[in-house]
Amino acid sequence: MYMTLYSDDIAKAIRQVKVPYPNLKISIVEYPGMLSVRIYESNLSDFSSAQHITIMEYLNMVKKLVETFGVKCDLEVAEGI
Repeated sequence: MYMTLYSDDIAKAIRQVKVPYPNLKISIVEYPGMLSVRIYESNLSDFSSAQHITIMEYLNMVKKLVETFGVKCDLEVAEGI
């Protein structure tokens, strides 16, 4: 039986982190042995270069939060949405 790494506790903790911009969309993607915080190119293009800095700080905060649960985590950019 496969145990998901993305637990209710992780989801709840991520939701408690304030998103810097209301129209910022991320996904949590599960891979074997790890999670990834995904942001979409099309969504990222909605923001200025200055806002990208704040977004990266937010993404790193979410990544580090996931890692506090003992789960390896990465950041990725994907096409779509």
